[in-house]
Amino acid sequence: MLNTVLAWTALAVWSAAYGVFFARDARRWWRGRDQRKAERAAQKAQAMATYAAWARNIPPPPSRVPVFPPRRPLPVPPAPRYGGNVVPFPRRAARRQP
Repeated sequence: MLNTVLAWTALAVWSAAYGVFFARDARRWWRGRDQRKAERAAQKAQAMATYAAWARNIPPPPSRVPVFPPRRPLPVPPAPRYGGNVVPFPRRAARRQP
């Protein structure tokens, strides 16, 4: 039982010592919260303005339609040379009669 009382007493003294030690820092932190919030808002506004200035300078995206060079016409094959003998088809009258 005595150990429990001594442990709780030590905990209370230790907590009070830390509370007294950090009280000034805790008060300063609590009082500066409005200024920190204003600084964060100013930083955010500055970041948004910087981003907007950066985004305005982005060039437009390239066209999605590919630009091909004009097609070259296919080469025309050379015309065939005409020559040789033309044999006329025999007519009916010229046929031999049986």
